[in-house]
Amino acid sequence: MTTQTTYEQGFGQWIDAVRRERPLVHNITNLVVTNVVANALLAIGASPVMAHAHEEVGDMASIASPAELLDACLAGLTCFNVAAELTATRAQGPGTFQAALFDELFSLKAVDVDTRAHVELVVV
Repeated sequence: MTTQTTYEQGFGQWIDAVRRERPLVHNITNLVVTNVVANALLAIGASPVMAHAHEEVGDMASIASPAELLDACLAGLTCFNVAAELTATRAQGPGTFQAALFDELFSLKAVDVDTRAHVELVVV
């Protein structure tokens, strides 16, 4: 049995909620991208924590609300995707993309996300 859910809009309100509530976002990333991910999360208004020690993961996971994890992941990826698309139209070259992406994340508006994003979730 396959189910499909289409998210037409609503992720834009997520960016506003992040800026208002400044949630703690636990990241498990490799050391190469830790700084970039932390700066991107700061740009959208979140409070990143890069706890990767095995002893810390349980504590970090206990803070999260499991019911909201899927929606939060989808919303976050959608917002980053929209910001990256907008950045691609104005970046001057490969060396300017990262800084331009942070600028775009910082100035991203809910209406931009809702008008540009289309997400479909298919569960098999």
